[in-house]
Amino acid sequence: MALVMFAIGFGANHFAPLLPVYRQELGLSQAKVTFLLAIYILGLIPALIYGGTRSDVLGRRAIMRPAAVISLLGTILLMSFPERFDVVVAIGRLVTGVAVGLMLAAGASWLKELTASAGGTTALGARRATVATSAGFGLGPAVSGAVAEWLPAPLYTPLFAHLVLIIFSGIAVWNVPEASRPAQRQKTQWRRITPIVPTLLWAPWVFGSATTAFATLTTYVSVTAMVAFTGLISSITMLSGVAVQKTINARINATGKAPVAFGLVLSALGMGIGAWVVISHSVLALLLAAPVLGVAYGILMVSGLFQVQQQAHRDDLGQFTAIYYSATYLGFFAPWILALLSVAVPGQWACIFGAIVALATAAAWRLKAGKAPGTQ
Repeated sequence: MALVMFAIGFGANHFAPLLPVYRQELGLSQAKVTFLLAIYILGLIPALIYGGTRSDVLGRRAIMRPAAVISLLGTILLMSFPERFDVVVAIGRLVTGVAVGLMLAAGASWLKELTASAGGTTALGARRATVATSAGFGLGPAVSGAVAEWLPAPLYTPLFAHLVLIIFSGIAVWNVPEASRPAQRQKTQWRRITPIVPTLLWAPWVFGSATTAFATLTTYVSVTAMVAFTGLISSITMLSGVAVQKTINARINATGKAPVAFGLVLSALGMGIGAWVVISHSVLALLLAAPVLGVAYGILMVSGLFQVQQQAHRDDLGQFTAIYYSATYLGFFAPWILALLSVAVPGQWACIFGAIVALATAAAWRLKAGKAPGTQ
């Protein structure tokens, strides 16, 4: 189960270091490259809501099977005439977003239920889901960046690793049993969403932290192998989020509370270091900012999943997990917001503004939600 989540995550983020390749090989403008990121979200969020809701009724496997097939299709499309950016590549990214959306809600819910059926805790289930997807998000760019930098046909060869991985994992997951029976009713009790509303308010900082590292800060430095370096920064960011999971899981199990405020403070610190990157154009500063923002991402992701899955009723688990993930993916707009701010003010001040917002969010969380059970 975790393997197919890893594979779909791998297929989603292995595209990150290929953005410079598309600019170089196809002569695409920065606006068109940014559109690739945006259209991915347009496929992901609707699929999240649909997949989460339907997995509560149809079962998790009924959603995860097509997610694997759609992920395979998305990569095949990216390999088909990539010079036709306006049609094939855009559609390929949109389809990949759909696969990730279906996987995130149904897969995280399925792992939580499988973990519970084996005697594991909610925190452990959240950690397993975060590690599986984050590892895919992290290793995908490292592999694709290296292959695109040093092997021929950089528009095609980086995608073969995902083809093999998704076929193998898709076969493996096909007959994984359901951990619990599907819900008997289809109508969501929306009053149950009230306890997770405070979580949704800070959720965009999950991917807002991570994407700032590899989509914004990398544009302020210059190295010889820029494609591979972009992949490296993406991997450092995401894998730092994986590395912190065991510690966070132990803390949540020991205290029953999620360290949300600490994660937001780390986001602010990472943004502050990002201001240093903008001013100095220092590779060293970027290599420091990436793991700080990555650890913030990991802490916030598992904290949010823990809180949502702790509060959700079984019949609403998939849907509420989908709502949470949708809020986290709004953070993909953080690089765009920083770019807009940088038009009006120097880039370092845009980063400092982001740090102030993160600190204010942490303070608001402590004041409004810190006393509620399962929060911090």
